Amino acid sequence: MKKVFMMLAAVAALVLASCTNKAAEGAVAMDNIDEVTEAITKGLEAGDAQGVETLINNAKDYIAELQESAPEKVQEYVAKLQEFINTNADKIKSVVGEGSTIASALETIQAIPTDATNAVSEAAEGVVEGAENAVEGVAEDAQNAVDGAVQAGKDAVEAGKQAVDNTVEAGKQAVDNAKKAGEAAVENTKQAGKNAVNNAIDNAANSLKIK
Repeated sequence: MKKVFMMLAAVAALVLASCTNKAAEGAVAMDNIDEVTEAITKGLEAGDAQGVETLINNAKDYIAELQESAPEKVQEYVAKLQEFINTNADKIKSVVGEGSTIASALETIQAIPTDATNAVSEAAEGVVEGAENAVEGVAEDAQNAVDGAVQAGKDAVEAGKQAVDNTVEAGKQAVDNAKKAGEAAVENTKQAGKNAVNNAIDNAANSLKIK
């Protein structure tokens, strides 16, 4: 009976511990690094090896997701987690042990270069800036094309007006020339008539003198 009671107590303790770990892990917001490090600290203080190992592995997986979805947020997250791990490395190993899973997770997290996250972030910003510049360039080219077309239209209208003015002026000049030519012809005709009359009178007078 005593053995049965002890077995039931052990099972109950395991179930309770498992539920507690799952509840604690589920309550931690992985996107909040301060909350993550606080939860790991509590796990270390309670000697909860499984809980600590799970939180560190979850943090490692979250960093991988963050590098894909929001690289600009990785640097701060990784820097704080690395600082926490470096400060508590001995305590983590003493509670969790040095099994392959936790050791691999710790090595992966500590090996992430923060300058690489900067590079990714800068690259993303560069792509955005490049796209914005391309859009601005296209808009500027389009505006230049419109301005050029408008100016060409204005130039064509001005050239047309000038052509009309030149035609009108040429017409006026032609009329003036024709008028002057006509007046000169009339004057010449008058003068020729006068000369003919005078010649006729002179001839008649000379004829009378001879007789």
